[in-house]
Amino acid sequence: NWPEWEKCRIVQKASDEDRYGRHKQFLDALGHNSLTPMGAARLLHESMFANSFSETVMARMRELSSRPLKAAEIAAEPISQVSSFLGGGMASALPADSRLHSKAGWSMYTGDDASQWHRHDVAFVEIPNGSGLLTVVFTHGEKAARSETLLPAIGQAIAAVCLPGPRAST
Repeated sequence: NWPEWEKCRIVQKASDEDRYGRHKQFLDALGHNSLTPMGAARLLHESMFANSFSETVMARMRELSSRPLKAAEIAAEPISQVSSFLGGGMASALPADSRLHSKAGWSMYTGDDASQWHRHDVAFVEIPNGSGLLTVVFTHGEKAARSETLLPAIGQAIAAVCLPGPRAST
């Protein structure tokens, strides 16, 4: 048991609409998904580096969470989990040969106050010198959820303060 996981619950599939039928019944019985920033950080860390999962599972999680860093690759995926999230502000600041792993969450209007208007991201940057940076940002509110610049701006500010140069080639 992870202390960071005590207030977390992931029992529902992601949905950008009001639930109905068996999904509504399930929601009423078990409640909404809930994830804290510390829970998200622990989950990403465990899936990347810890022994909570088999090496095969961890390799698959690293593959699924890997994000492009070169400007041309990011531009080729305009709705990726990079451009409007933390990686969008970090990518150009990373040293060459760095790697970005992230998982974003984004919900707009769902008809349910408890599950709408969120834009979240958890990102881990692997730097060639062997260090890394784990960053988690959770937002709530319509303005933040609609913003395609908020999380990149936060990512850029964090990169400027926390990451070593020189910049990666684009």
